[in-house]
Amino acid sequence: MKLKLALASIAMSLSFATKADLYHSEYTKVIQLLTHDTDFGGCMARLKQGFSDVSGGQCGVWVSFSCTNELLSENQSRTMWDAVQVAYVADKSVRIQVDSNKKHNGHCVAKRVDIQ
Repeated sequence: MKLKLALASIAMSLSFATKADLYHSEYTKVIQLLTHDTDFGGCMARLKQGFSDVSGGQCGVWVSFSCTNELLSENQSRTMWDAVQVAYVADKSVRIQVDSNKKHNGHCVAKRVDIQ
């Protein structure tokens, strides 16, 4: 019985350790795009208003889309990166969700992009 209780306790602590910390931006403009061959997950966008307030400083104004496919699938990163580029060119606002547990060079990775 004690062994089962100990194993259950360990399993629960592991599941909490992998909990995602998700943050949403307000609708804001994309003011800069960055691509790099190795750093920052390969592609990033700078938002006019970032995540510092809502994330306790864990995420800033730069968001990675993991175009190197290290933290997202190729389809996920490509779809979100395309959406952000369209919003940038069309001067549309975006609302982005990030996971603060996934980072490239200290920058949070996007999980969702909405265009207004």
